[in-house]
Amino acid sequence: MPPVPSEGDSRPAGPPRLDLSDWRSCGRWPVGSLRFSRELPNAAAVQENPDAWIPGKDGIQISVVHATSMGGHGVGTGLMPRDRSPLTDWAAGALLPHLTQLGDFTRSRFPVLPRNLPKTPTAKTKEERALQKVELERKGHNERRAALARVLDGRPLIVEARWQNDRTRDALIEQLAVLLGLDGPGGTDKAVRTWTAPELTVRLYLEDAGVVAARLDFPDGQPKRKTLTTAISARRREIAELCEWDERPDVQAVVVEIGHPKSFRPDIVDPKFAVRLGYADAGRLTKFITLPSSHWNTATKKSIAHRALQAWNDVLRQLGVCTAPEHSVDELPKDLEYVALWMVKRRADGPTRKRRTSPVAVKMSAADSSVMGWDPDRGDWIPYPELLLSLARHAEIPGEYEEFDEEDQDGEDGEVTGATREEDAPRPEAEDGKRQRTTTWVPDLDDQRAETAQFIRAMLYSLRDRHVLLLSHAQNSRLHWPWLTNGRLRPDALQFGPNPAQHITLYGENLCHVRVRDHASDETPQWFAPDDDTADHGFASGLWAHPGADDDHRVYYSTGEKPHTAKHAVKTASKIATRIPLKKKRSEDEEAKEPEPVIDTGTNAWNPAALEIAVVAVPEKSSVPGPWAAVTHQLRRAPDYNVTLELPLPLHMAAKTAQYVLPHDGDSDESSGEEGSPPSR
Repeated sequence: MPPVPSEGDSRPAGPPRLDLSDWRSCGRWPVGSLRFSRELPNAAAVQENPDAWIPGKDGIQISVVHATSMGGHGVGTGLMPRDRSPLTDWAAGALLPHLTQLGDFTRSRFPVLPRNLPKTPTAKTKEERALQKVELERKGHNERRAALARVLDGRPLIVEARWQNDRTRDALIEQLAVLLGLDGPGGTDKAVRTWTAPELTVRLYLEDAGVVAARLDFPDGQPKRKTLTTAISARRREIAELCEWDERPDVQAVVVEIGHPKSFRPDIVDPKFAVRLGYADAGRLTKFITLPSSHWNTATKKSIAHRALQAWNDVLRQLGVCTAPEHSVDELPKDLEYVALWMVKRRADGPTRKRRTSPVAVKMSAADSSVMGWDPDRGDWIPYPELLLSLARHAEIPGEYEEFDEEDQDGEDGEVTGATREEDAPRPEAEDGKRQRTTTWVPDLDDQRAETAQFIRAMLYSLRDRHVLLLSHAQNSRLHWPWLTNGRLRPDALQFGPNPAQHITLYGENLCHVRVRDHASDETPQWFAPDDDTADHGFASGLWAHPGADDDHRVYYSTGEKPHTAKHAVKTASKIATRIPLKKKRSEDEEAKEPEPVIDTGTNAWNPAALEIAVVAVPEKSSVPGPWAAVTHQLRRAPDYNVTLELPLPLHMAAKTAQYVLPHDGDSDESSGEEGSPPSR
């Protein structure tokens, strides 16, 4: 196992570093000392046989460093466990005696799989497995349609697709039918398709994207930050008016085909934020799918179909159709409710030009898989789609701020000529009254912390009589909830603001609090695998604890299974060493052949990320932390997804709300936030 960072929020202090901020203090190197004692080899010779120069040839070692700006190359991303293992051993030895490598963690004794994971065919013959697979898919389609009908209170599912490419249009029609198990293409009408199933009626409107997906229009035709409010507001009104004119008040969600984010230059002409706001004004959810492009490797039939399926899956998630894992830990109650706290952060150098953090809480019920969001204005829980629309309607759009004068803009007269620059953030006043450039200034942090504390208190008070697992994320929330920092945490307590820590039972007799940490800021190991006698690390999944852990142990690590994108990954693969693949089974009439050596230089590496699970506070009636860690691990195995999510499902759902608060945050068909993709059962 690799060295595990300490319990601190940042990397432990390393050896003294040389300060080169003033190189003159270090002395100067004479130019004459930088001579080559021999002539370097010809570049063509190195290019012809580069491998020969890496270990050294004629006393010279040569390697070339590649930057992504130089274009593509044939080397895959990342390192395999076989390559990481010797590097880890080297690092462990180099850091002694200042840091000591921990022993291998061991598997937790608690179950790691929820009870309601989709089953896989187990029949003996191939034909029987195929029939069993069809039956399981049919059952999955029925359950998904029933879940949609429940969320929609028996109303039909009415969605709209705004398309630009006819291949995308056809894929959206086909994949909607595949996802819900609907028969046929829904008719031949070019404008509307309809399907009827026992549980649900589905209607899909098809429209040309037109002005919806076009670049934002700016006054005078020049993209300027000071007129961004006008451009967004104009497109927002156009879309709201379109929704009024189409006489389709029952449309619940719209999928919009749009250009790749990098195709909008400068970036402020990207219309996604305005589109989302406009449709939210009309009560419609939104999902974007990018145009097929050979430049972005999204023009193949397989890619278009996959992205269309992902789009519809995300629409269902936004509607609140998401099955909560049914935990299999006998020590805990079955009627648990999972509550995730997430801080949606808007950067000062982003398109809104204002720094702000908004707390969001999402609640999932294991009993009925309902997904709700906390509305602080009402002081009550509301359906997940209502939460998303509410966040969009309250999202601030850029305004004309005094901090920005004409000379502060990119280009002449405030014209934007490139992407948003970090130094263009709002600036505090210096002593001389002039504005200073900064991106770390939070003028009202104390007020935001107080608002966050009030938000959490009120939310927890509403759940005081229920069995609740509260999930928080260290790196995401500790700035606004300082209690989450390692130096302040105390077992079985909660603290808000300047008040002293209080026992968790004051906020609910059946309340448990679990804090997770991921690899952000390198706070958890980049990879994890237990060692064996051969030092042959693999891809280990499960819940892990320190080998000497007792019943009161509170810190665990969670690792997931290989996603479908890494299904061919093998533990003996290496970027720099050859391997002999296993012999394949051959028929009797085939001649036995020894497998050829393989080197995986061009293969993308995959490693299971280690998610830290800290059981901070447990109810008095179930004081053993281990079962709560097991439930948190099981929440990463959502039945609606093929493999393990990066975060427990409630936190995943809470993090996705950022798409409705931030202008362009992670809402493309290329980023899903999970290690695997939703199934198409």
